[in-house]
Amino acid sequence: FQQGLETKKTFSGMIWGYQLLIQEQDEVEVVSPPNHDYFGKYFKVEDGRYDSRHPGIKQRYMLVKLTRSQIAHGESFQ
Repeated sequence: FQQGLETKKTFSGMIWGYQLLIQEQDEVEVVSPPNHDYFGKYFKVEDGRYDSRHPGIKQRYMLVKLTRSQIAHGESFQ
């Protein structure tokens, strides 16, 4: 039997919204666009930085460093 290796991939992303309250170790889900490769997948937030504009501006965004763990090699038993 070959065991699967768990790999950790790092991504960067941009999240926007008026009242963002995202902290480290939170999980986020890709919900748009529906044809995205990772649509419906969850990521863990490792680091996040807000833009430098005033907090009251509704077009605020946040740059985040995301990680995702997945099994690199695995066998599916039927």
